[in-house]
Amino acid sequence: GTGQAGARMLAEGHRLEVGETSRVGQCIAQGKARIALEAGEEAMRFDNPLLPHTRSELALPLVSRERPIGAMTIQSVEAHAFTTQDIVALQLMADQLSNAIETATLYARTREALRATQALYETSRALSSVRSKVATLHAVLDGLSRQPGCVYAMLFRMDQSSGSFELLGDVWRGEVHNRRKDGSLYTE
Repeated sequence: GTGQAGARMLAEGHRLEVGETSRVGQCIAQGKARIALEAGEEAMRFDNPLLPHTRSELALPLVSRERPIGAMTIQSVEAHAFTTQDIVALQLMADQLSNAIETATLYARTREALRATQALYETSRALSSVRSKVATLHAVLDGLSRQPGCVYAMLFRMDQSSGSFELLGDVWRGEVHNRRKDGSLYTE
C-alpha cells in the first residue's frame, strides 16, 4: 500500500475475504478486473474509512498459471478516473507483478529444498565415515540441526525390556549435547 492509508492497513494486517462484496474480493474470485468509475453510487462498495475520498476504484487480479494469487487495487479521488488504456496498461503491470511474485516464490521453495537436500547429503557423508556411537550421535544430531526450521532436536533410544526411552543427545540452535546415563552433558 502507498501513502498513510496503505502503511496503516499494512501495519494493522488489513484483510479482505475472497468473493465478498468488495471489488478486490470479487476480482480475485472471478479472476477479472472490477471497476467503479463512481464508487460511491455503486451497490458493491467496501467503505474503507482510511480512504474516504475514493470516487473511482479499479481492482485487478494477480494471476499466475491461470490461478488468482492476489489483487492490485488503485483508487482515485476523481470520478471516471480510469480510461480503457489505463486499465490495459495497469493489467499488464499486474501480470508482470504476478510473474515476479511467482518467480520469487518458486526461487524461495527451490532454495529451501536445496538446503534440506544438502543437509541430508552432508549427514549421509558424515555417517559413512563414523567409527563410534558418539560420533554417530553427533553426525545425526548435526544433520538434524541443519534441516531448515530446526531449532531443537532430541535423539532417544528405547530400552526394549522396560519400554522406556533414554535421551542420548540433543541439539539446540546447532550446539550438540550428549547425555551420560546420569543426565549430565558431555562432548567428544
